[in-house]
Amino acid sequence: MNLLLKMKRALIPVFGFAVALSGQSYNLLNVFPSEKELHSVIVSADSGSLEPTAFVFSNCIRDSRNKTLLKWTNAEKLFASDDGRSFGVLFFGNPPQNPTERRDFILRTICSRDSVVVPIKGTFIPNRRSPTFVFSENCRMIAGMFPSGDQLRFINFQNDETGGFAFSQETVINTDQSRGRFSGDGLHFLFCSLISRSPLEPLAPELFMFTPIGEMLWNLKPPTGAVRSFATSFSGKFSAIGIQTENITAAIVAFQTILLDEKGNVLETFPFGFRLCDIDEKGSWIVFADENSLRLISITTRKTYFLEKTVGANRMITDVRFLPKNRFAVVTGSESFNNDNRIYNRPEISVYSFRGDVLFREKFSSDYSYTGRLLTSADGSVIGIVLQNRFITFRNKN
Repeated sequence: MNLLLKMKRALIPVFGFAVALSGQSYNLLNVFPSEKELHSVIVSADSGSLEPTAFVFSNCIRDSRNKTLLKWTNAEKLFASDDGRSFGVLFFGNPPQNPTERRDFILRTICSRDSVVVPIKGTFIPNRRSPTFVFSENCRMIAGMFPSGDQLRFINFQNDETGGFAFSQETVINTDQSRGRFSGDGLHFLFCSLISRSPLEPLAPELFMFTPIGEMLWNLKPPTGAVRSFATSFSGKFSAIGIQTENITAAIVAFQTILLDEKGNVLETFPFGFRLCDIDEKGSWIVFADENSLRLISITTRKTYFLEKTVGANRMITDVRFLPKNRFAVVTGSESFNNDNRIYNRPEISVYSFRGDVLFREKFSSDYSYTGRLLTSADGSVIGIVLQNRFITFRNKN
């Protein structure tokens, strides 16, 4: 029998979780159970759907017919998009006899549009760090960060290279500290690293905004501190940078957040930091989350409209995401480790209005999640979370 049909026919009470209480804004939609420990899923790209097209386990990906699409060992590196619609595994060729010779790699990618494995091939110098990849949402673009030559490459999911950017030979980049994020439309890539432009200049954080053809739109060197986190809006119109500064003598750690426009100009500096952030698709609102606090701010007025300073004892916020109709969702859990894998125990989903009203809350008191992430349908009407033995979805009633 088709694995997806088996999942849909499963009886919900088998797992003993609580169904959403009456009067809440979301109804239980589907439960997709798994006999094997479930790490993640790849979900449909259809507008109102959040059905899984493939299931990610500790060492393989299987489609809804239980066919193995990809298999790996601990030697490979894994990459995934934030929206659960693409996944990649980086495989390495045999090490060369001479450590200065280049080593082959293949990045095998899966996109929810067709579940076809697309190989992206290349080489790197093995005595330096191996390449790192960032996937955009909705299977649009992949950014490859290559330590060899300190360059960025942009590739689409059809394996066409659309552009790249190489830093000057005088520029030194700490590739261990290099990070990047795509905008929601996949047309902007915010890149951050520790950079020095001369032998006498110390490494310092710097941010760059690129297009997928390799054009640099702007760059910013924060005046002080380390870049703790960063995010950009759906169209790249706004970006938020979280800065952390330390006064070792006074043993004081301070945080601030810089809000930028599409040209990299500073619009506002807020006296708080963030670990997670989402900017709504219209570029009107920002929700900031730290370990256990939430803050909703209007980009237009720069005012705080909602602030919750705690989300529960011994818990942390693991994801935050805007939803339609002036709502946002928050996932929380208690962090621990399972066989060297980070997990989030007793995850909980909460949906808030912009006024701070709790419109929906679902607790999974006997469960844990490897991602702690909220997945949403393209139109935002369906939300879901991956637990250790099932993927569960809820639909907005209104």
